[in-house]
Amino acid sequence: MRRRASTLLESAAKPVIGRLSDAAQTSRRRDRPTNRRGVRVWLEMGAGCGGATAGCILGVLAVTWATTAHMRDQVATLSAEVATLQAQAEDWEKRAGRAKLTTCDEKKRLCVQVDTKQPFEGGYYIIKGY
Repeated sequence: MRRRASTLLESAAKPVIGRLSDAAQTSRRRDRPTNRRGVRVWLEMGAGCGGATAGCILGVLAVTWATTAHMRDQVATLSAEVATLQAQAEDWEKRAGRAKLTTCDEKKRLCVQVDTKQPFEGGYYIIKGY
């Protein structure tokens, strides 16, 4: 009796299982184009977001480059001035490295100590141009 009930149940379920299987296959076939479209949409969105991000980064870089142009010019000018001052300091050291400098009078002008019989103030003279 059990065997007969099992056989009856199996034969009754076969058409239902067959229909369900057919319905699942039909559903999978219908979903494939949708899945492809979904993948395409995700790829397009990713490309769009990536492009927008790259554009923002390039925009920030361009603005930064433009706003720092003046500073780069100043750095170049100051670098040239430093080189000139270093050359002058080396020249001074070679020619007058042992000279004693100080400030003189109420205007605090630069003075150099010289060996002369008529000093300006305590053996110092004001350097011309200072």
